[in-house]
Amino acid sequence: MRRVYSIPASALKSLSEWNSVLATSSQLGFDTLLLAQSSRNVFDDWVSVDLNLAKLVALTNDRSLQIILDVPLSSVPAASPAARMLGLSEGKMRARDPRVPPDERLNLPIPFSDEARRGTGSTRCEEGCSSSRS
Repeated sequence: MRRVYSIPASALKSLSEWNSVLATSSQLGFDTLLLAQSSRNVFDDWVSVDLNLAKLVALTNDRSLQIILDVPLSSVPAASPAARMLGLSEGKMRARDPRVPPDERLNLPIPFSDEARRGTGSTRCEEGCSSSRS
């Protein structure tokens, strides 16, 4: 059975704090670190100011620990390269929608349904096709 130590990335600010947590969790018999990223951005590879995800993986591997990343896949920051890569554009109504929590208003939902993905793609095609026909 897996023994998991869960910690939010925002709880630790420096490399020395991460090293301390890794050493302690390993000494206590944990074999896995469950990490919740504070940025809530699945494409963010920095865990703290001086520690990126690749280096954290190497440090955990040195202590025979595994990592499970807890990252949301429901939204991305609106002005991010990830939003552009997914073809998402910011809607004006979302920024003022009282049903959306203030900290989520700067994020765009990622469409997972086939209909939503087709809608986004066909809109871009129609816009591109109509401008090329003129």
